[in-house]
Amino acid sequence: MTVKVYNIKELVETKTSNKYTVMHQSELAIIEGTNGITIVSDAEAIHNVIKMDNPDKYISVSLYDQAEEGSFNIMPSKEAELSIDYITSEAKYRDVELNEFVRTFGSRIESNYRTLLKSIKEAGLNPNNYQRKVATNA
Repeated sequence: MTVKVYNIKELVETKTSNKYTVMHQSELAIIEGTNGITIVSDAEAIHNVIKMDNPDKYISVSLYDQAEEGSFNIMPSKEAELSIDYITSEAKYRDVELNEFVRTFGSRIESNYRTLLKSIKEAGLNPNNYQRKVATNA
């Protein structure tokens, strides 16, 4: 099933006139459940489950100073708190199959994905709609 994947990197760079960028959370999938729960996931299936009636419904994003071309900063300069409403109204997105957005290598990521599927069920959605596609050799 497709999810909306929001371009956080472009949002931060545009809104800060290229003063800051993001590295690890350059894109985030936002999955809206049917029971007031929203899930925000990165490309490694590390995710937050947010009850939308909770006033603390912000995602923390590490901001890095833009470095000279050919280099990058390894330590973030500051943290930004972005609301789900802000992200969904201001950031560009693309529709992507969740199992294609989340990387496919390593047991840690596969474990994260299984936990993400449990959160999807908790959000009132059918996790079978988000299963990994198994490659077969013919």
